[in-house]
Amino acid sequence: MSAAPSSPTLVPVPGLSGLRIVSLHEAEPEPEADADPAAVPDAQAPFQIREGPALPTEGLLALYFSAHWCPPCRAFTPQLAHFVAWAGARARTGTGNKTPAPAFVFVSSDEDEGSFLDYWRTMGFPAVDFADGEGRGGLSQLFGIRGLPTLLVVDAATGAIVDPDGRSRVQRAFGSGADDGAYEGVLAAWSR
Repeated sequence: MSAAPSSPTLVPVPGLSGLRIVSLHEAEPEPEADADPAAVPDAQAPFQIREGPALPTEGLLALYFSAHWCPPCRAFTPQLAHFVAWAGARARTGTGNKTPAPAFVFVSSDEDEGSFLDYWRTMGFPAVDFADGEGRGGLSQLFGIRGLPTLLVVDAATGAIVDPDGRSRVQRAFGSGADDGAYEGVLAAWSR
């Protein structure tokens, strides 16, 4: 996940400004006196929803339109989550060809908040708040989303579509070994 700007402001692009972006964080567990400090964290650990980073006003924004009820979405989401984790690690370590990764945001088409939360926990990047149904629907309408899953990469400053089918690009990179070279190629294609 890419870092939020140091002085966050919302994107001025109509349809993007005013969206409530949220992030998931593991809840602080109550310490147990006899807990094993080397134990693996529980995959179903409680979590908190907090205000997420502001949308960027420059660079790229990758909007992931998806839903838990959609089988192709559930098949692609682990591939995208792997790519986003790779991009985040690359940014933290300063490795790679310095092509910046986009800021990723999940835009849910789930029918209820429980399904949204269960699905979102598998991703590792911010989302448009499920409670902002008008904002989620407005984004789908603004960009003419007709099918799921859709990974739409846009210029954060203008809203211009950079890649209407980021999904295919990420899937090809994942299918070719999900290595640094394949993933760097995805970022390079988006930055042209």
